[in-house]
Formats: sequence, C-alpha cells, structure tokens
Amino acid sequence: MIIRTVLTSDLSAVQNLICASFNPFLHTYMVSIQQGAEYYLGVFVKFADFHPDRYLLLAESESNELLGFADFRLLDGGIGFLSNICVAELARGQGIAKNLILRCLEHFPEIHTMQLDVFDNNHAAKTLYRKLGFQAVSHNFWLTRPCPDVSTHEINQINLRFENLPSSIANFEKYGFCEIFVSFRGRRIKVGRLGESVLRCFQPQDYADDMLLTELKCVFPLSKEAFIVIPMNSDIDGMIDSHRIVHSIRMSWNVSNNISRETY
Repeated sequence: MIIRTVLTSDLSAVQNLICASFNPFLHTYMVSIQQGAEYYLGVFVKFADFHPDRYLLLAESESNELLGFADFRLLDGGIGFLSNICVAELARGQGIAKNLILRCLEHFPEIHTMQLDVFDNNHAAKTLYRKLGFQAVSHNFWLTRPCPDVSTHEINQINLRFENLPSSIANFEKYGFCEIFVSFRGRRIKVGRLGESVLRCFQPQDYADDMLLTELKCVFPLSKEAFIVIPMNSDIDGMIDSHRIVHSIRMSWNVSNNISRETY
C-alpha cells in the first residue's frame, strides 16, 4: 500500500469514492457530494502551498488502484479535524483508515487533539475510532423542514440585504454550494445553499423563522427545504415540524495522551 498526497489527476476517482461511500439519501445534504465538489477540492490540490492547514491524502495499491481518501484540516490551537475519510468497499478491514490518520499526525506534529464526525449507524468506523482512542463528546441530529409556501405569506417587500451575493452566486454555479451573508430585521445571518433545493441554516432561530425562509425562497425559488445540524438535546427538535435525517457523533482523541504517533 502506498500513501501519498492527492494530485489533480486523482480528483475524479476520489470524488467517485466519496459519492460511493455514503448512502444516496444523504448526498443532498453533504457539501462534499455537490456537483462541483471535485473542483472545490482541486483548489486545495492546485494551490497546496497556500493552504498548509489542509492535507489531502490517498491510499493506493501497487497497481495504482484507489483504496482510500482522507481530508484533514489543522485548526487553531493544535486541533486536527478529519473532515472526510473514505475506504473502498473491497479494501475495508485492512487498516487503511488508521494508516491515513497516522500519516496525518506525522505531517502535523503540533496536533494534540484530533476530532471528527461519524454517523451513529456506521458501526465499523466507530469501532475503529474507539480503538485509536476517540471518545464521543457530543451528539447531533440532522433535521430538515419544508420551506414555507410563498403563496401563504403576504410579502410587500423583501427585507433581506445581501453582503456577498455576486460572489456567492459565482461559487454556487462553480461548486454547487455556497455561503451567503444577509442582514434581516437587524440580524446578520449566514445561510448556505446545497444544490438548488436546500437552504442550510446555522442557527436554530433562523431555521425556525418562517418569514426569513420565505424571503430566501423568493430569491431562490427552487428551494424546497431548510436543513440544520443541531445538538440532540435542542428544543428546536420538538418545536418545528422537522424530519430527522440522521444522528451524527462528534468524537475527540487526546493524541498527546496516546503513544501512538507510530509510523504506518
């Protein structure tokens, strides 16, 4: 097995592996599977020298078959975050994910804590992470709700004021997702777009605000639902008529208390 950094020529195969690694019903809600995600990853590959906090690795066989992929970020304060890790189905159980994680720790010796998110129903991954030393620190639900029907609300004027609409539209057209900053009734709000149909909310009060969602739908008329990732014990889960998509777990590993910056 060979572990190396991702090259531009690898991106198509990497994107195919990412798509194949997650249940299709989740694709709509994942940045890494939007239609232009391959081009987005390509920015970090092409301009790697300008993003020393981002580390994209792959594992391949001696015959150059893609076995696994990992996307790491170095956060402030010596915290590493595993944004994405995928192993080809036929290559699972061979220690590939572990070796990718250990290579990251070798690359970033300043990391003292590694974090990641894992779906609760991914039992094999949870077992691996626990063996390495990861422990669950929080639980989240992924929720969606329908965007209110514009016809049911009387809107005399749009109260939204956009800060970065031209650049966000350009990003959306290239990558299939973007973040937008708006002012709405005295509040500065960040909202995301995931494909044409999903509005990504980051705060419970925005997810619960019918008028905000209605006005956003007026601007982006193909929007069908609002989406949020929220702590399991949040009151919003019982207040809004939501559909619970999946349960995710934030896990953390205190690397400095563990031997194992062992080589792969």
